[in-house]
Amino acid sequence: MNIFALVVVVSSFSSTLGFLLQSCNNDSDCKNGGSCQGVDRYKRCHCEHNYIGNSCEIDLGHICDSNRCHSHGRCEASRFYPPYYFCHCETGYHGHDCQCKFCNFSIVPDARLVIVGS
Repeated sequence: MNIFALVVVVSSFSSTLGFLLQSCNNDSDCKNGGSCQGVDRYKRCHCEHNYIGNSCEIDLGHICDSNRCHSHGRCEASRFYPPYYFCHCETGYHGHDCQCKFCNFSIVPDARLVIVGS
Protein backbone atom coordinates (compact mmCIF):
# COMPACT_ATOMS: atom_id res chain seq x y z
CA MET A 1 0.00 0.00 0.00
CA ASN A 2 1.39 3.38 -1.00
CA ILE A 3 0.71 6.32 1.28
CA PHE A 4 1.31 9.81 0.01
CA ALA A 5 1.34 13.02 1.99
CA LEU A 6 0.87 16.45 0.51
CA VAL A 7 2.74 19.27 2.21
CA VAL A 8 1.79 22.79 1.21
CA VAL A 9 4.02 25.71 2.12
CA VAL A 10 2.41 29.09 1.80
CA SER A 11 5.02 31.61 0.68
CA SER A 12 2.93 34.58 1.71
CA PHE A 13 3.03 33.53 5.38
CA SER A 14 2.65 36.56 7.59
CA SER A 15 4.93 37.09 10.55
CA THR A 16 2.05 38.56 12.55
CA LEU A 17 1.87 35.30 14.49
CA GLY A 18 4.74 36.46 16.65
CA PHE A 19 7.00 34.23 18.68
CA LEU A 20 6.31 32.40 21.93
CA LEU A 21 9.97 32.09 22.86
CA GLN A 22 10.18 35.46 24.58
CA SER A 23 7.41 37.48 26.16
CA CYS A 24 6.92 41.24 26.00
CA ASN A 25 5.53 43.64 28.57
CA ASN A 26 4.54 46.56 26.34
CA ASP A 27 4.86 47.79 22.75
CA SER A 28 8.28 49.30 23.45
CA ASP A 29 9.65 45.74 23.88
CA CYS A 30 8.84 45.12 20.20
CA LYS A 31 10.98 46.78 17.53
CA ASN A 32 10.24 48.00 13.99
CA GLY A 33 6.55 48.73 14.52
CA GLY A 34 5.73 45.42 16.22
CA SER A 35 3.10 45.34 18.93
CA CYS A 36 2.93 43.42 22.19
CA GLN A 37 -0.22 41.32 22.24
CA GLY A 38 -1.65 38.50 24.29
CA VAL A 39 -2.95 37.76 27.73
CA ASP A 40 -1.05 37.26 31.00
CA ARG A 41 2.15 35.27 30.50
CA TYR A 42 1.39 34.50 26.85
CA LYS A 43 2.27 37.96 25.56
CA ARG A 44 4.44 38.13 22.47
CA CYS A 45 5.49 40.54 19.76
CA HIS A 46 3.38 40.59 16.62
CA CYS A 47 5.68 41.79 13.86
CA GLU A 48 4.99 44.01 10.88
CA HIS A 49 5.46 42.55 7.39
CA ASN A 50 9.07 41.61 6.58
CA TYR A 51 10.19 41.60 10.23
CA ILE A 52 10.68 38.52 12.38
CA GLY A 53 12.38 37.55 15.63
CA ASN A 54 11.42 37.50 19.29
CA SER A 55 11.24 41.31 19.30
CA CYS A 56 10.81 41.89 15.54
CA GLU A 57 14.52 42.72 15.29
CA ILE A 58 15.30 40.88 12.03
CA ASP A 59 14.56 42.66 8.74
CA LEU A 60 14.03 39.99 6.07
CA GLY A 61 14.12 42.69 3.41
CA HIS A 62 17.86 43.15 3.98
CA ILE A 63 18.96 39.72 5.19
CA CYS A 64 20.53 38.92 1.81
CA ASP A 65 22.29 42.28 1.39
CA SER A 66 25.66 40.94 2.53
CA ASN A 67 27.53 38.30 0.53
CA ARG A 68 25.89 35.39 2.35
CA CYS A 69 26.36 32.89 -0.48
CA HIS A 70 30.05 33.67 -1.14
CA SER A 71 29.31 34.83 -4.72
CA HIS A 72 28.53 31.23 -5.66
CA GLY A 73 24.78 31.21 -5.21
CA ARG A 74 21.54 33.17 -4.91
CA CYS A 75 20.35 34.14 -1.44
CA GLU A 76 16.66 33.82 -0.55
CA ALA A 77 15.09 35.06 2.69
CA SER A 78 13.17 32.53 4.76
CA ARG A 79 11.07 33.49 7.76
CA PHE A 80 10.81 29.96 9.13
CA TYR A 81 14.20 28.87 10.48
CA PRO A 82 17.34 30.63 11.69
CA PRO A 83 19.51 31.96 10.13
CA TYR A 84 16.47 33.10 8.09
CA TYR A 85 17.98 32.65 4.64
CA PHE A 86 19.15 29.88 2.38
CA CYS A 87 21.36 29.77 -0.69
CA HIS A 88 20.64 28.24 -4.07
CA CYS A 89 24.18 27.22 -5.03
CA GLU A 90 25.70 27.34 -8.50
CA THR A 91 26.68 24.06 -10.09
CA GLY A 92 29.86 22.82 -8.47
CA TYR A 93 29.26 24.42 -5.05
CA HIS A 94 27.48 23.21 -1.93
CA GLY A 95 27.11 23.99 1.77
CA HIS A 96 24.68 26.29 3.56
CA ASP A 97 26.50 29.35 2.19
CA CYS A 98 27.80 27.73 -1.04
CA GLN A 99 31.23 27.87 0.57
CA CYS A 100 32.36 24.38 -0.47
CA LYS A 101 33.50 23.48 -3.95
CA PHE A 102 32.96 19.97 -5.25
CA CYS A 103 36.15 18.26 -6.35
CA ASN A 104 36.06 16.89 -9.86
CA PHE A 105 37.83 13.60 -10.24
CA SER A 106 37.72 10.70 -12.61
CA ILE A 107 37.99 7.02 -11.96
CA VAL A 108 40.76 5.27 -13.84
CA PRO A 109 38.96 2.84 -16.17
CA ASP A 110 41.57 0.09 -15.75
CA ALA A 111 41.47 0.14 -11.94
CA ARG A 112 40.69 -3.18 -10.30
CA LEU A 113 39.71 -3.98 -6.73
CA VAL A 114 41.98 -6.59 -5.17
CA ILE A 115 41.24 -7.98 -1.71
CA VAL A 116 44.23 -9.57 -0.01
CA GLY A 117 43.86 -11.78 3.04
CA SER A 118 41.26 -14.09 4.38
